[in-house]
Amino acid sequence: MNQHQETTRPEKVSTPGQYTSIGLKLTLISVGMLLFGFIIYSIISVRIGQGSLLNNVKENMQKSTNDGASLIQKRLLETRSLAINFASMCGETQLIERNKLASAQVGVRLGQRPCFDHGYIA
Repeated sequence: MNQHQETTRPEKVSTPGQYTSIGLKLTLISVGMLLFGFIIYSIISVRIGQGSLLNNVKENMQKSTNDGASLIQKRLLETRSLAINFASMCGETQLIERNKLASAQVGVRLGQRPCFDHGYIA
């Protein structure tokens, strides 16, 4: 009976690559983690760089806009002062012309010849 009661043990089937060295596993895990960290670091630094660049562009645009606005305002003030000067000159010219005409009319009434450059000629 001993011959019939032989216990059959399952044979271990070993496939190649089933047992890998712990050094290789640790190396692959560490390289994978380093690669993952580098990718995350790159994404974060690019986002921060984009935000900083956007802020710099915004500040530069505001500064140039303010410079342009102040330049336009300066030009408008210069033009306004020129317009006021021309208006006052025209007003003075019209006043002088009116005075000359009034003087000529008064001079003609009094029998004097009007001279527009120096007044009256007797």
